[in-house]
Amino acid sequence: MPTRAFCDCCDEPTRQLFDITRIPELASVVRQFGYRAVCQACYDNLFEELEREREREEEDVDA
Repeated sequence: MPTRAFCDCCDEPTRQLFDITRIPELASVVRQFGYRAVCQACYDNLFEELEREREREEEDVDA
């Protein structure tokens, strides 16, 4: 039986985790929340939030 691990973000069991400690764009998330290994859904959500944050910063600069 395959081993299951738990996502640091949602605490759900998963068979595949992504090590986000090696992704420079997510360094602030690792520092702020202590997430190290996340599931696919949380990985996608973190990048979507990062993109929204960048868009907000660009709007602030343009204003």
